[in-house]
Parts: sequence; C-alpha cells; structure tokens
Amino acid sequence: MPRTSAGMKSSPSPRRLNVGPVKATKTSDALADALRERILTGDFTEGTALPSERDIVGETGLGRGSVREALRVLEVEGLIRTKSGRYGGAFAARPDESGLTRFVSLFVRGRRVPIRALLEARTTIEPSLAFFAAQNRTPDDARALEEACAALEAAFDGAAFGRLNLAWHYCVANASHNELLVAFLTSIASAIARESNAHAKVFEGAVFPEVRTAVIRAHRAVTDAVVRGDADAAKRRMERHLHAYAATVAEPESGDVDVE
Repeated sequence: MPRTSAGMKSSPSPRRLNVGPVKATKTSDALADALRERILTGDFTEGTALPSERDIVGETGLGRGSVREALRVLEVEGLIRTKSGRYGGAFAARPDESGLTRFVSLFVRGRRVPIRALLEARTTIEPSLAFFAAQNRTPDDARALEEACAALEAAFDGAAFGRLNLAWHYCVANASHNELLVAFLTSIASAIARESNAHAKVFEGAVFPEVRTAVIRAHRAVTDAVVRGDADAAKRRMERHLHAYAATVAEPESGDVDVE
C-alpha cells in the first residue's frame, strides 16, 4: 500500500458515484405535478376555478411562461378546462374518454398496429362488458338497451344502421358500469373506424341485407340475455357475434355474412 514520505499510510482515493449527470426538474413540471395531485385528490373538485395565472405566479415565484406551460400540460391530460372571456380562466375537470382515445390513436398510428390486432382487442374486451352488463344493469339500463335494439330493428338504411349498431354496443358497455373497460372499448372502436373502412363496406355494401338480418338476430340474443341477467349467455353470444363480425370485416368480399 502506498505510504507518505513520513512512512504513514495514505488515505484511500474517494470512490465515484457513477450516477451520471443530474438534471433538475423543470419548474413547469414541478408545478404541473403539484396541481395534478390537488385535482386528483379532490382538493380542487370538478368545475372549481383555479387561481389566475397572475396569482399562481405571485404564490410560486415562477415565471409566467412556466405557469402557462404547466397549465397546458394539465389541459392536454384533461384535468383542466380553460374558458376565455370575463368569467374565464382554468377550471378543474375529471378526465374523460377523449384523452385515452387520443393516446390510443397515436399509439396505433405510431406503432402501425394492424386492423387485425384492433379487432382482437375489441373481441377480448366486449364479451366481458356484456357479462358485467347482465350482472350490473339497472332498470334504466335495460330500458335503454331495449330501445337501442328496437331502433336498430327499425333501420333499413345502411349508414343509419351502422350508427345505430355502434350505439347499441355502447349501450351494452355502459350497462356494465365499468368505466375503465368502457373507455378502452371507446378508444379501440374509434381507432378501428379511423384505420379501416371495412365497417362501412359491411353495412353499406351488397351484402347489407343479409348482414342486417344476422346482426339483428345476434343483438336481440345479447339484449335478452342482459335484460334477464344471464351473464354467461350474454358473454357467449357477444363473443360469437364479434368473432363472426371480425371475420367478415377482415374479408368483406368473401360472401360470409354470418355475423351473429
């Protein structure tokens, strides 16, 4: 071991931390984190006005640019809504499905997720929603589902039938009272509509009359199962319907219109 000139042991060399450069958190991120926590924990309830930009600047000592950047982050996240005018400002909000739908769309487009994967995701989620709908539906849910099914049965125009078909699916989903699964379904269904025109081909093409008959039969079977509270039957019928629909959408010219 090295010794000093006086014959004494030398002190060991200090060890490196090896943690790399340390970056300070951006002030706007720190403010966004603090405001986000206040909103999510309920300190600022939905619709409550946040302090003005000037007041936030005065309280935090941050620059107006940092404050505005923090507020923009929360607006993108759906945690605040801004209004202009005399009574405008930033107001606390509850996140809705639009934020998740936007991010799913970016993910699908950025990762080039194929329509097959989107249909598989929907076929995985929606039978469970039918199962929970049969378990959790209220009398109002049952009435709404019956009305949605009746409206579909009365539609003969392909475009209108397509819209009413989706409305019925959302009606089943809402009856589940599982907000997270409903949000996932909404996001996936929106992505399918943006990424493929196969849905329109099925409901507006030459095979529409046969598709209409099969879809109505399938929807009526699911509706009846949900209304009577038969969760297993609701899940089974929805699963069969969606698997058949996915096959038809994947090959709209095949002539196979068994979507029930």
